[in-house]
Amino acid sequence: MEIWQAVILGFVQGLTEFLPVSSSGHVEFFRSVLDIKDSGIALFFTIILHLGTLVAVIAVFWRDILALFKKPFKTLGLLILATIPAGVTGVVVVIFDLDDYLLNRSVLGIVLAVFFLAGKRKQKDMGQAPPGEDAAALRREIEKDKQYIANV
Repeated sequence: MEIWQAVILGFVQGLTEFLPVSSSGHVEFFRSVLDIKDSGIALFFTIILHLGTLVAVIAVFWRDILALFKKPFKTLGLLILATIPAGVTGVVVVIFDLDDYLLNRSVLGIVLAVFFLAGKRKQKDMGQAPPGEDAAALRREIEKDKQYIANV
């Protein structure tokens, strides 16, 4: 792996980690696009990327993390419960040896596109306009709110 490839992967990890998208999926996608071979170094680098993200999250959210342990069963128990589906999925992937298939560039692209379209659909179903769309409707709602507040 070249330095410039490592910089791009680090940028992708940092950019996508705190967005509601899969940073791991984007890193794997860009590894494929940049033609970075699956080697011990590439895997180690990916692990270090995630470790760096973990350190950053702990540094920023340490108070919130400590608060999880104050009422351990309520929040921490639900957090542990929420990780079970990911664990089961990981076991299924290993048992059926789906790594190569799921990390295929075409499969990753299709999955990313499906999630993007599902997110758009959910926004539409919930009545939320995506950013930049339907600004006139937003202005009308603001005017209605102003009129309501003036009349109260």
